[in-house]
Amino acid sequence: MMRSLIIFLCTFFFHLPSTNEDTNIDSLFLNWNRVTLNSLSRLCSDMEEQSDRSLCENRIATMPGFWAIEDDSLNRSSIRWIFLNKMENDSNKLSKDWTIVEVMKTGEKVSLVNYIISYSGTNANIIKYVYAKGEWIKINEKISMLKIGDFKLPISKTLLSSNSYPYDVIITNFKQDSVCESNYYLEHTIADSIKIVCMLKE
Repeated sequence: MMRSLIIFLCTFFFHLPSTNEDTNIDSLFLNWNRVTLNSLSRLCSDMEEQSDRSLCENRIATMPGFWAIEDDSLNRSSIRWIFLNKMENDSNKLSKDWTIVEVMKTGEKVSLVNYIISYSGTNANIIKYVYAKGEWIKINEKISMLKIGDFKLPISKTLLSSNSYPYDVIITNFKQDSVCESNYYLEHTIADSIKIVCMLKE
């Protein structure tokens, strides 16, 4: 009887799922949120027009609820945590330097599109996901002539009057498992002439 119990316990614990993977995702998730929210706060203080600052302050008030996060909260139901977990499960191969671009298309309903960009010389592998019915779905993967410098955009201190991208965009650059920078771009602050706009419009 005792021998059978020992065998059962050994088998049970041997098959327990590892939590290391989730721990790595948790750490990246919390750091990503913190850096992005700090970027949004800096953006608001730098906006030149009061109306633009009000728009930015609206984002500060609503984005934590939209992401289902607080400053240092861990919520594995957050759309960002779910995305990182989906990336891990899809076993996407990433280079040392890589980027996530988040696009929030507003209208009658909010549409969320994420891109993973992994660099190799002057080329980049781009993986596109959309958020639907509570999950991220991979819909496309392609190679394009883009480099990491194309995703380090100047931050406009005012909304552009014309020829601009009409949705909020967040660009986060990573090095391996660390967040290097995360910049929040309000709607109409990225010019149509920027190289990555073609990718965002596809």
